[in-house]
Amino acid sequence: IWLPEGVAEDQLACKGKLPGGELFSTWTTGGHIDEYARFVKEDTILLLRVTKRETIRDPVARVTYRNMRRNHNILKDATDQDGNNFNIIRVPSAEPIYQDMDKTDPMFHELRQLTYEDGTVIGEDDTITIMLPASYLNFVITNGVVLIPAYWKEGREETVRQKDEEFKEIMEGVYPDREIVQINPENVNIGGGGMHCISQQMPVR
Repeated sequence: IWLPEGVAEDQLACKGKLPGGELFSTWTTGGHIDEYARFVKEDTILLLRVTKRETIRDPVARVTYRNMRRNHNILKDATDQDGNNFNIIRVPSAEPIYQDMDKTDPMFHELRQLTYEDGTVIGEDDTITIMLPASYLNFVITNGVVLIPAYWKEGREETVRQKDEEFKEIMEGVYPDREIVQINPENVNIGGGGMHCISQQMPVR
């Protein structure tokens, strides 16, 4: 099954500014499937949901909404190797998280060195704003525990807490035999990945 487009804020970094023309993605290769679709059982797929209300205020969300609508149509028509349809569970998109960067940040220098396809040039004394590739679907499954992202902290909108709890409830229903543990993964997100991304690789001995 091929899902051709992912979340807009996870585009290949060298493409340039995100939809709307003000924000940058962080350093990323783009298109991570674990940002928007995950198998949780042999017949069940979690798929990112962006609401129409979210698209009103956010041009990045508008692109992701379009992409997820296309992906949903593909998954509805798809079958497994035995011809059975999938159970598709829609999960909330994380509220947008932004980070200002300037020359005091090592990631700023990495982004500044890129040759952007849209012609963007980042000056040495510029300040840029990146949109983190925050996603609830970048979670880690272990034998007894599932580690899931949670983004609420003091000072953030109540909608962040509500989405955290909604996703936790979904995961408790999917994995009733495992403990669901919430972790804030923003430090990893800033680097262009998530918990699932960094748990796949083997260390060099």
